[in-house]
Amino acid sequence: MTAILRESRQILFLLGVVLLLLGASVVVVPETRQLVVMREGAAVRVVNRFVPGAAPGSGGAGLLLHVPVLEQLVWAERGLQGLSAERQQVRSADGQLLVLDIALRYRVFDPVRMATTQGSQERLDSHLSAALPGTLTAELAKLEARQILLPGAGGALARVRIALDAKARESGAQVVDIRIARASLSDQARQEVLTRMQDQRERMVGAIEAQGTREAQLITAAAQAEAARILGESAGRDPEFYRFYRAMRSYDAILADPEAKTRTTIVLGPGSGYLKYFRSE
Repeated sequence: MTAILRESRQILFLLGVVLLLLGASVVVVPETRQLVVMREGAAVRVVNRFVPGAAPGSGGAGLLLHVPVLEQLVWAERGLQGLSAERQQVRSADGQLLVLDIALRYRVFDPVRMATTQGSQERLDSHLSAALPGTLTAELAKLEARQILLPGAGGALARVRIALDAKARESGAQVVDIRIARASLSDQARQEVLTRMQDQRERMVGAIEAQGTREAQLITAAAQAEAARILGESAGRDPEFYRFYRAMRSYDAILADPEAKTRTTIVLGPGSGYLKYFRSE
């Protein structure tokens, strides 16, 4: 009885090992992914490879048997993949420091080349992200800030895509599209713009004040000229009023000065022509 139990345990153990090996040897390849089976650094099989125009389901997706340990599996997405690079700093030709968020889309069209050059799609993403800043600077630094902010950056983004696509193809990928998702000035550039706007506003205020002062002087001069003309005419028509006006002006000139007002004494006789205007009838 003991021998039978021992043999049963051994059989169960061997069966478990076989099931584990079988489970590790079977992999499911979905329609949305490509698979490269590598052995000793070389590709031996490609499953569900992307082919332009091929009908869905024609790439061999489904169950796949492979040899664990001896064979390595490298996965790649079959459809378009998005990649973003945030806060890329580019100095424009007119000296503005711009902060750009870049979004690009690419596709792995040669999974074997990707597997042999990069080893994984994650490394391909890192490779493209590392190549992007230099490519952006080389093209966008030739443009002024206002041109960079135009749709397509005035054709510069097309040149960036071509340059980046050439590097991506070395790793079996194709850059399909690239665009600026968001653009803003850097903190330093924003402060410089605010300072220039403030200086411009102060210059405008100064110009308006100067214009107002000139206009006030012209109005005052015109009013004084008109007053002098009226006074001159009244002197001939009403000499008594003219003498009264001259007297008032002289007293006003004396009493308007606070210092002169405190130390000046005015003595008027009973027959003063000035006082007669204050007598009650």
